[in-house]
Amino acid sequence: MRITGGTARGVKLFTPKGRSIRPSLDRVRESLFQIILNYFYQDLEGRRVLDLFSGTGALGLEALSRGAATCVFVENDIRAIKVIEKNIKHLGLQDRCLLIKSDVRRLSATRFKELIPFDIILADPPYRKNFVSVILDKVCNLGLLSDEAILVIEESKDTDLPSSFLGKDNNCKLICDQVRRYGDTVLSFYIKR
Repeated sequence: MRITGGTARGVKLFTPKGRSIRPSLDRVRESLFQIILNYFYQDLEGRRVLDLFSGTGALGLEALSRGAATCVFVENDIRAIKVIEKNIKHLGLQDRCLLIKSDVRRLSATRFKELIPFDIILADPPYRKNFVSVILDKVCNLGLLSDEAILVIEESKDTDLPSSFLGKDNNCKLICDQVRRYGDTVLSFYIKR
């Protein structure tokens, strides 16, 4: 697994042994970032990124390589956290990263409130585990999105994702702007309305 674009293009990332983590395939990640770049007029400079269910950290690290200013990684698995730390250090990005050990279901914004709002939120939860509603709820109700932000959820092709989501007290509305399929993987792109 390698970084597919930007200043660290081609750099190989560390991955954990075993099957507990399913990293995004390079071709899916490359397509994902081509689409994200279209939302931001081909420029990620200065963008703030939140990487939920970080796994190896590949999605957030890809965003940093392509110009994002900062990335907050949220991961609960201790083996994955060690791999993320190793990858951050390997790429020399320690000063632009914050790694939080937390289950996304119990995530609180108090630990990274100075970095809110985010311009890009990437979520790659375990497939078929019903995390989509948790992600949408947290993103909306913790006020994590900037006005022109994008949320990307990677899921299995047989998972139904809602076309829209309304936060508590109508404080945030997310609309699924587009869906892309890559084999067993589906990328859903949500924008704030």
